[in-house]
Amino acid sequence: MSTAVMTDWNTEPSPRLQARIAGVLYLIVIGTGIFAEIFVREAVTVSGDAAATVSNILAHGCAFGWASRLSARWRLCHAWNVPAACIA
Repeated sequence: MSTAVMTDWNTEPSPRLQARIAGVLYLIVIGTGIFAEIFVREAVTVSGDAAATVSNILAHGCAFGWASRLSARWRLCHAWNVPAACIA
C-alpha cells in the first residue's frame, strides 16, 4: 500500500495579484499617454504654421508615431474604462 500524498497545487494567480498587475499596467498606460500628449506632441506641433508642423512630423516620424499609438491606447482605456491589461 502506497502512502504517497498527492498535493494539488493551485496554479492560478490570486485575484489580489491579478488586480495589482492590472493596476500597475493601467498606471503605465496613463503615464505613457500623458507623456505622449504633453511632451512629444507639443514638441512636434507649431501653432499657426502647418508647414512647420508637417516638417517636424516628417523629421520625427518615429516619435510622433509612438506618441499617437500611446495616446490612442490611453484614450481607449479612459473612454471605455477598460483595464490596461486587456489592451496591452
